[in-house]
Amino acid sequence: MNLLQLKKNNHGYHVQLAPLAIHLDSLGRELPARNDDWVIQQVTDTDVVLSAPGPAPVVLKLGADHIQSFLSNPGRESPGGIRYGLLKLHVQAFIKDGQVVLVPCRFPGERVDPLPVQIIETDVDFQYPNDSGIQQRCEQGGCRLYWSKESDVSRRVNLEGWELVIERDANGVLRSFRCGREHNRMILIETRKPDLQAMTRFPYWRQQPGLVSCTVTADASALEFRFQDPTNAMGFLLRMGRDPSMFRCVMQPGRVDTVLAYPTSSIAA
Repeated sequence: MNLLQLKKNNHGYHVQLAPLAIHLDSLGRELPARNDDWVIQQVTDTDVVLSAPGPAPVVLKLGADHIQSFLSNPGRESPGGIRYGLLKLHVQAFIKDGQVVLVPCRFPGERVDPLPVQIIETDVDFQYPNDSGIQQRCEQGGCRLYWSKESDVSRRVNLEGWELVIERDANGVLRSFRCGREHNRMILIETRKPDLQAMTRFPYWRQQPGLVSCTVTADASALEFRFQDPTNAMGFLLRMGRDPSMFRCVMQPGRVDTVLAYPTSSIAA
């Protein structure tokens, strides 16, 4: 491609890529597709530097021979606003842990699939997570472990936010863990979500003046504290507000006797 076309007043353009950059997790598994808007930061005679804004910005440096064509995208623009464009590439960008790897495409703009990630199911006993140190490492990282029935794993992963516990062994092989017999097999899974049901049993709650009940909300996102009257509810809300490190507390909409307590990132993330 002739970079003179791209150099003319295109600094600051927001461009989408074809093929889309593929984001991978720390194990190399493909994450949900993202059609990012990349910002053109610099164009020289030999390369183009792009950045993707976000909580963890990524810089993508393309050589002149990586770009097949540049097109404007006026349908996304408004007068005096951001200018948009499209870049068709000869390379596929893989992004993992903030690092970018480029591989050639078969045809311009054609996606290249990431390499498959092989995970070996490994038979262990119930004490293996503790004896191997997996339990301690997960808990230090803010996770909870759970041996789930194999028949329940799909629901827990797809609907409840759990994940398989996957570890690299001494040879770098990725392994998941199971125990039990074929018809009663258990799979080791983990989550960063706090155990709200267990939190309802904290002795501290029983000391709160006027507390009637402490339960988990129907959507399992918060603790629900119901009090005898609005005065006790407001007093509890103010006390909890002095230390927001564990919960973000608000009055339940439409009620003056009930406080909702949402776990903060310090225990939920």
